[in-house]
Amino acid sequence: MKIVIFSQATDWTTTEIMQWIKFYKKQVVRINLDDPNFRVISIDKTAVVKTTYGTDELTTSDIYWFRRPKLVSLIPSGSEFTEEYYFQAREETEALYTLYHWVMDNCTFIANPFTSSPNKIHQLDVAKKCGFLTPDTIFSTKKEDIESMFNKYSKLAVKPFSTLSISTSNSSCEKAFTTCIEKQDLDRIPKEFGGLIIQNYIEKKYELRSFFFNKEFYTMAIFSQNDDKTKIDFRNYNKEKPNKFVCFELAEQYKDKLLLIAEKLGLDTGSFDIIVDHEENYYFLEVNPIGQFGMVSHPCNYNIEKYIALSLIEKGENNGKQ
Repeated sequence: MKIVIFSQATDWTTTEIMQWIKFYKKQVVRINLDDPNFRVISIDKTAVVKTTYGTDELTTSDIYWFRRPKLVSLIPSGSEFTEEYYFQAREETEALYTLYHWVMDNCTFIANPFTSSPNKIHQLDVAKKCGFLTPDTIFSTKKEDIESMFNKYSKLAVKPFSTLSISTSNSSCEKAFTTCIEKQDLDRIPKEFGGLIIQNYIEKKYELRSFFFNKEFYTMAIFSQNDDKTKIDFRNYNKEKPNKFVCFELAEQYKDKLLLIAEKLGLDTGSFDIIVDHEENYYFLEVNPIGQFGMVSHPCNYNIEKYIALSLIEKGENNGKQ
């Protein structure tokens, strides 16, 4: 039995978990999906894959974790590629999907790779149906819809579905996160624009990042509202004066609701983002199935990486007893 982790080369969390697995003298294999030499060689009673580091045979007795399974595009864009090249890329993508299904049909695994990128507005709809408060949310490409939202709210939060990276004049890269707008900003907004998620802006007392695994929650409170740089979106980090992070224990009623949301979304691991307003109302924002949790583990001394390593080892040992 060995532990197989599907990941990406830059994911340090995977490295830390592997270090713990090796500390306990168990075998672990890492398959980076962005490895340019990754190939699925064969799939039958076992599966054989090739990476930069060699060839590995995967078996039904192994334990699998889809840590960062989101498909790196194997189909490149650009006129310089031939039709034959596109054909080969599509074939390799289908082979990877076949490998995923082989693991899910025959093996013990953690995290469904096909639910790794759930839609944000769908998440909010599910959260509402599970009894969680959510911001009033629409998706639109028209200025008139923003004007209608301003008839109800004095401030709005706008954001894209995913994080936008912008190249700057000095060759650095900045990311566009959530932005707050007010009525006086309407003159700068065109009549039509690329689609945006538009929500009422909620003044927060603090926000929560809660990672869950095996139905256990590891929660951290983030006091981001006192810093103009992080007030709207704490991911716009202030490295000179970091936000205050503290351990936080979620009430059971919220844990139950979050687990119900996870169940409806088909998730067994992920990081929840929640904001708490000054009346102590809890608002669900989103859940990231494959997000980083080191920022919760390390400041709060939760040692999540060790816990996950031991959980994977335990699953492997139980698998061997069957």
